[in-house]
Amino acid sequence: MIYLNCLGSISVDRGIEVFSNDNTIINNIIKDPFEEGILAQAFFNGEQTSSADRNIIKGNTIINSRKFGLRLSKDRNLGTSNDNQIISNTIISSGRDGIFVRGSRNVILGNTIDQSGQIGIGVDSFTFNETPFISEGVIIKDNSITNSNVGIAIDSDTTGLSNPSGSSNTVVIGNTLAGNTDNIDDQGANTVLAGNINGTEVM
Repeated sequence: MIYLNCLGSISVDRGIEVFSNDNTIINNIIKDPFEEGILAQAFFNGEQTSSADRNIIKGNTIINSRKFGLRLSKDRNLGTSNDNQIISNTIISSGRDGIFVRGSRNVILGNTIDQSGQIGIGVDSFTFNETPFISEGVIIKDNSITNSNVGIAIDSDTTGLSNPSGSSNTVVIGNTLAGNTDNIDDQGANTVLAGNINGTEVM
C-alpha cells in the first residue's frame, strides 16, 4: 500500500498506522496526533501474527506528536519489524521520542529531528516472558538531532521493558547533534560510532 501526500487530521490518535509488510509512506504532513505520527508495528491479534518488514517511510513531516513522532515496533515477542527504511523525514516537537525502533537491519537515514521530549532516535531491545528480543544491525546515519533530552540512545528503556543483553551491532555514523542534554547514550553491544558531530567536535 502507498500513502502519498496525505494531511493528518488534528483529531486522530495516529496519523498513519500500518501492520503489514512492503508499504510506502511518503511525503505526508501529520500534525498534532495524540499518540504517534506514523506507526509501523508487528502484532498478534489472538489468532494471527503480522509483521512490519521492508516498509519505506520517506519525506514525511510530523509535528507535535503527543508521544512518538515515528515508531517502528513489534508486539511482545511475536512478528518482526526488520529491514525498514526511515529516510529524510522531518519530526518536530514529539512528546517522547522522535524516532523509536525495535527490530533488526533497519536504516534511519537523513532525518531532521528537533525538540523531542525524551530521545531523538532510540533503538530498543526488551525481554518478554524471559525471552529476549534484541535489535541488531540498525544503521543511524546522517541525521540531524537537536534540542532533545538525549540525541541518540541505544537500548533505551522508554517503555518500561529492557533487555540486559542490549541492542547489538548498531552503526551510528555522520550524525549532527546540537543542543541536546546528552548527545549519545550507548548501552548496546558492539556499537560502531564514527564521524558524529557535536558543534565543532567530531565524536
